[in-house]
Amino acid sequence: IKCGGTGKAYMLDSVRVEQIFFNILSNSVKFTPPGGRITLECTEQADENGSDMLLFRASDNGQGMSDEFQRHMYEAFSQEQKADSTDGQGTGLGLAIVKNLVDLMGGLVRVNSEKGVGTVFNIAIPARRAEVNEKEEKSPGPGEAVLNGRRVLLFEDNRINAEIAE
Repeated sequence: IKCGGTGKAYMLDSVRVEQIFFNILSNSVKFTPPGGRITLECTEQADENGSDMLLFRASDNGQGMSDEFQRHMYEAFSQEQKADSTDGQGTGLGLAIVKNLVDLMGGLVRVNSEKGVGTVFNIAIPARRAEVNEKEEKSPGPGEAVLNGRRVLLFEDNRINAEIAE
């Protein structure tokens, strides 16, 4: 992962990081109206021990979450009931997965959310700086033809998640 515009590369478990942000950003897409704003930012910081930390900020100006829901949003199968929602809202596992993965990586997750205003997730994950050999051939990045010539079976019961995966 490259973060913060410094050109430094960091080693992280890419599968876990992708799963964390897939879950957070899927919720942002589901609960932000058309024309809304969703952002994901990354900065670098050395912690008090001199170790490198990557700080991620995912924000939206969507529906936001109630204070009551925020008290148990990381519990498995927890969903906030939205009276105006006609879409299936999923299983309620996304934020539980996010919390568990961030904890496993030794990081911290914090949320600020207000009904009708939006939500901001701040995630700090410890990272090791990667040794980058500029002469090595680059591997394909996200969105590049890594599945070229392969077939994929995707089973997704949520229309929005299927669109994102596609």
